[in-house]
Amino acid sequence: MGAGFLINDLIRLPLLAVALGVAIWGLARGVKRRRDRRALWLGTAASAGMAAGIFLGAWMVWLAAVVLVGASIGNLLPAPSAEPLG
Repeated sequence: MGAGFLINDLIRLPLLAVALGVAIWGLARGVKRRRDRRALWLGTAASAGMAAGIFLGAWMVWLAAVVLVGASIGNLLPAPSAEPLG
């Protein structure tokens, strides 16, 4: 059987939607741990940019992918301290 079914555009769009949904869900879980919504908002905007980039051009998809990876990395960083340092 193989992965030849992925050539069809009708299957790729739902797969992209699921993948972006999982990414946003992971970023949303990070909000509870970090108490910082910036990564979630950045990831949500990147996901929307990636979906729009399908129709606008490959450059937008790549840019949104880089931003989404950056938001995910930012979500992995330690939570900001509530107390000022020093």
